[in-house]
Amino acid sequence: LGEAADDAKVEAMIQKRLKIIVNAMYSGMIGSAYEQTRPYFRVLNGLVCLEGKFGRMAADMAIGAVVKSLDVIMPEFYRKTDFLCEHVLRLAATHANCAEALKQHPKALETITGFYTNYPEYK
Repeated sequence: LGEAADDAKVEAMIQKRLKIIVNAMYSGMIGSAYEQTRPYFRVLNGLVCLEGKFGRMAADMAIGAVVKSLDVIMPEFYRKTDFLCEHVLRLAATHANCAEALKQHPKALETITGFYTNYPEYK
């Protein structure tokens, strides 16, 4: 029982820290100018590269934040949206955690394909 309680505490601590990281990434993605968003994608890349159960948790949280940010930036910032969509698709192609997390958000996939359909010059 003691070891299980310790595991639960560790998991809760990791989840709390992941939320802090993901929230900072989300705020940076939507609040920064296009030229300043690259570091936040490095954070996203790091989160989806993690393995194991915490890797899946990190990928789910990070992709959830990306999906949320699409709703905010897409109506006004086409270049930034293109950058975001391109990187998410690239990460999904190379990291299973990212691909699985993206599959849980079919609306995001529709949004990305809709963006490239409506703005083919960004393909």
